[in-house]
Amino acid sequence: MLHFSLEFDTYGRRPPIPARTGPDPDDRESGGQPVTFSVSFQYQLQKYTVPTVYQSYGLAWEASYMRFAQQSITNVAQQFTPKQFWN
Repeated sequence: MLHFSLEFDTYGRRPPIPARTGPDPDDRESGGQPVTFSVSFQYQLQKYTVPTVYQSYGLAWEASYMRFAQQSITNVAQQFTPKQFWN
C-alpha cells in the first residue's frame, strides 16, 4: 500500500475548506451559514490501482483527489444545520 496525507489548514500549503451548512429549519430561506474546515486525513492506494489512477488522472492525480475530498466535505457539511455545528 502507498500512504498519503492531505491537510487543509491555515498554515499548510492548502487553505482550509470553505463550505456552507444546511438551512436552518426555522428559516428555510437562510441557505445555511458559512463554515470553514481545517482537516487532515490519510489515505492509501493499493499498489495494483496505481496504473489505473495514472491512466485516469495522469500526473494531476493528487489534485483530483484533493477536489474529491473537498467536495465530499462540503457535501456532508450541508447535511447539518447551523445549530448542529455549535451544539
